[in-house]
Amino acid sequence: MRSGNGALILGGERSDNATQAALSSAMNRDASLSPGERLENYTLRLPSEVLLLYIEQGDSADQVVVFKGYSSSLMHATAADPSVPVLSPSATIYSIDRLRAPYTPQNPVYLERQIPWSEFVQRLLELGL
Repeated sequence: MRSGNGALILGGERSDNATQAALSSAMNRDASLSPGERLENYTLRLPSEVLLLYIEQGDSADQVVVFKGYSSSLMHATAADPSVPVLSPSATIYSIDRLRAPYTPQNPVYLERQIPWSEFVQRLLELGL
């Protein structure tokens, strides 16, 4: 898990160029992490949350739960080995629901629903992920 080093400052007196440079630096720093790894790190940072992802991999729709650094498919088999990624590099993430942990399918507690991936990426950047 990576911690924010303050490189990305939102607000304050930084110029637009400095803000863009900080954003670019944050994006380059995490370029080696896949979206799945970034989301797993998010749930390590915020263990009181569960993420429910609505994705497409290949020609197949899927729902993936991410909690405390682990991902699991709700619609397809998930490898028993946690080092095998659930999200392929070519997966398309359409939206994300934030839920209160623990996740109970019979009675989910939604904190926020249908967050577009493009919006969630900005949140990840704000957290240094």
